[in-house]
Amino acid sequence: MGAFTVVTAALYRDSAVVKRFEKSLRATGSTARLIYLTAPGALQGYLPGPGTEVREFQDVFSSSQAVCEDRHRALIQVLKDLDDCDILWIDCADTLFQEDPEIKLRNLSSDKLHVWEEPSHTKMKNSNPNMRWFSIFAKDNKEEIRKVFGKTILCAGVVYGPAEHFRTLVKKMCDTLDTVERFITGMDQGCLMWLMQTDNEVHNITEVHRYPSPCVMHLDHVGKVDDSFPLMLGDSRIAILHQINRHSELWTLAEMLDWDITADVVSVW
Repeated sequence: MGAFTVVTAALYRDSAVVKRFEKSLRATGSTARLIYLTAPGALQGYLPGPGTEVREFQDVFSSSQAVCEDRHRALIQVLKDLDDCDILWIDCADTLFQEDPEIKLRNLSSDKLHVWEEPSHTKMKNSNPNMRWFSIFAKDNKEEIRKVFGKTILCAGVVYGPAEHFRTLVKKMCDTLDTVERFITGMDQGCLMWLMQTDNEVHNITEVHRYPSPCVMHLDHVGKVDDSFPLMLGDSRIAILHQINRHSELWTLAEMLDWDITADVVSVW
C-alpha cells in the first residue's frame, strides 16, 4: 500500500475553513500527509501545521471562488507527484472526522477507487440539480437519462483509492468537462455519474458503497440522525461525516465542541 494522503481544494478567503478541517483531521491522531490545492493568496492568514502543505496554482484557478470548476485540473497536476500514494480526495468545507480515516479506508480493496452513495431515499429522479447536471453530459438523450432515474446519487465529494486509478478518473473527468460550454457548480458530480454509467474503464476500477457506511456518511437535512456525537453505525464509529452543514443541530454542536468530535460527547460535558 502507498502512503496515505488527503487532498482537498481550499479556495476560501476565510482561513477558518481550512483550520477547522485540519484540526478535525489531526484530532483523530491522523499523521496523513494533507495537501491543500488553492489559488495564490486565497488562504491568507493560514499557517499549515506539521504534515500539511499548501500548493498554489496560478495557471489553473480562474478565481478564488472557482473551487468546483477548476479543482480537478489542479488535482491532475498534483497526481504527477503522487505515484505511490493512496489518496483521499475530499471536500473540506463541510467535512468533519470522528476517527482517523486511514484506519477504516485501509480495509477496503486496494486496487479500486471507492465512492459512496448519498442517503438511499435520494434517487436521481428526486433531485433536480443532479438530474440537471447529468442531463448536460447526456446531451438530453432521453434513453440515457431514463437509465439513471432510479439510481441512488453517487457523491463526488469523497473518493478514495490508488493514485493510478485517480489519474484515469480525473483525466476522463477533465476531458468530459471540457466538452461543456459553461460550468455549473456541482456539475462534477453529474460528470462522475455519467462516467460510471457510460465508461467501462471507470466503472470497472470503481467500487460503490451503499448508504450507510462505517467509513463515510453523507448527511442529509431530511434524514434523521441523533443530535449528538459520535455518530455510530452499530458498534462502529463512522470515520468521516460529509455534508454535515446540512444538519443544523449537529453543525451547531460541532461548533460548541470546537470541531473536535473524536471524543465521547458525554465526557466533554
